[in-house]
Parts: sequence; C-alpha cells; structure tokens
Amino acid sequence: MDNKWLERKVIVSLQIKPKTAWQLLEDLDCSAKQLAEAIIHLLKKELIREKKGILSSSIQPKWDPIVFKHFSCKPKQFFDSNNALFKRFRIFGKGFIPQELHLNQQRVNDIDLFNKLSVMTLKKDIADASIAVLGDDDLFSLALALTGLPKKITVFEIDKKILEYIGKIAQREGFEIDLVQHDISKPLPQKYVEKFDGFVTEQPEARIGLYSFLRFGTKALKPNGWGYFSLTCVENSWSKWRQLQADLSQNGFAITSLIEQFSTYLDDDLEEDYDNLRFVRALPFKPANEQQRVYTAALVRIQSTGNHTPLRVPKPRKGESFFVDEETVVEEAIPFNASK
Repeated sequence: MDNKWLERKVIVSLQIKPKTAWQLLEDLDCSAKQLAEAIIHLLKKELIREKKGILSSSIQPKWDPIVFKHFSCKPKQFFDSNNALFKRFRIFGKGFIPQELHLNQQRVNDIDLFNKLSVMTLKKDIADASIAVLGDDDLFSLALALTGLPKKITVFEIDKKILEYIGKIAQREGFEIDLVQHDISKPLPQKYVEKFDGFVTEQPEARIGLYSFLRFGTKALKPNGWGYFSLTCVENSWSKWRQLQADLSQNGFAITSLIEQFSTYLDDDLEEDYDNLRFVRALPFKPANEQQRVYTAALVRIQSTGNHTPLRVPKPRKGESFFVDEETVVEEAIPFNASK
C-alpha cells in the first residue's frame, strides 16, 4: 500500500516537535499498522531519525513550526466542570478501576464522558427515553441516572463486579437502573428486541467485537432509534471505516454526527506485557514507554431511518477474535507484519 501521504504527515509532525511513536499515533489520522510501516520506511531512507525511543525529522521545514501553536482540533468542553452533577459523578467512580484486562476494559476520561452526556442531552436524545448501555466499565449508566432525564436505563454487562458496583451506587442514590449480566457476543434476548429508543457503547474495535456490539445495539432499537459509539483511527484503517459506513447505510442507518478526537482512553497498565504490544513489536526500535498511553476516538451518532435491520457480524478471518484483528494494538502472540 502506498503510504506517501502518511510519510509526509509523519515528517511534518516531527518537524513541529520530536515525538515518541505513541505521540505520533495520537497526532495522526492513521492506524498503528500504517504508522509502523511509514516509520520503518522513513528510517531506512534516513528522512527521520530515532534516539532513545524519540523520533525527529532529518529535514528542516521551509515554514515556521510555531504557526501550529495557533490552531487546535481539540473539541471544546460542552459543560461546566464545576457543575454539581459532574462533581457527584466523580465521587461515584473514585477508586473504581476495572480489573478484567481480558475483557478489554479501558475507562474513558471522566470529562469526555460528561461531554458525551452533554451532546446527548443537547440533542434531546435522553429525555423520556429508554436507553440500553452496552458494557459499562465507564459507569455511564450512573451519569445518565444523575440527570433524571431517561425513562428507563438498562445495562448489559458481562462483568459481575461492575454490575454489583453500579447496583450498590444506584441503591444508595435511589436510581432505577436495570442490570443484566450478558455476553454481548451472544444474541440479544427476545424480550429486549426493539424495546429501546437508543443505545450507547464504548465497544471493542476489532471487526468481530465492533460488529457484535453494533448488531446487539441496532437489534435493540425501536424504529427511528439512535445509537452512540466511538471509533479510533489507531485501530481502524480508512478501509474499515468505509466498510462500516456502507454497512450502516445498507441496513437503514444514517451517521448524523461525528466529532473527532472526542473520547480519551487512559491506559495505566503500561508495564504489563509492554514488549508484546503489536505496535511495539512491529518497530525496529523500542518506543519510549509513556507515563500514560492515550488513545483518542471520534464520537459517532447513528440514526435509524425508520425501517432498519440489525447489522450482521462478519465471519472471522484467520487470526481474528472478538478483540483482535489485523489492525488492533493489543498484546497478541502473532504480530501484524508491518514490513509488507
């Protein structure tokens, strides 16, 4: 695949400021596999250099890098972080850290979570609505309940510990939240089919996991229902984005909102199996291990056009699983081949 477009962006990004490979991944709209390929090629051509895990450009720019300081693509904050609801929510999550790494649990930054709540509120999506929360290691159901706006909140979650934690808070605060222990890879129980006005999820990004969550959510929707999910460039090439858009359209859904660099995922488990991360293994040097590795994702809103059908889960390709495909950045025995 021709990566000249990405190689140009890598050089520009490093001309602005030297970066680690992880910082480059956050800065550029590309998958980890694409970036690894570009870095390898640019190092061979000596257009960039690496020292102690830090990458820099070998080419001096013809423009002044300071001009980039005047611009930012970061979305504005949609709420006042001093508001009482946000302060209460932060108390709910204090000391709560999901422990089941094999379930791909990775919490969203609290501020970004409330930004999402703000967007959903401003779009009049949650008032008097029945909402399905698919996986809730972010405790988003508690944020929804704090508003007092939804008519019904139902959490589908495989991890019993998370359900118990949410149930404990809900009972203490007087929130009505239905808690259902369920594996999203399994079919949606019939009694929940077409029973919800909307769904919200922070799903896996491997093809099988992504489509399983979206099938579950779209099957739960009433006609004209809506859904919110997140999607990164880090683990999804543009080809995967395009295919998903085509599948959503074909099944009766429109993408009505897409806000890039919206959700921030914090990964504090940096030392555990760091050397086995596929992105790390693909590079010809060991990238500097960040104090806190960060992924950013776009917030995507979809809307049923009234006569939708649930998405179909594709057949697994060789080496794929619920949490792993050829583009995911995870600990996995088989690395992606970034040299091809």
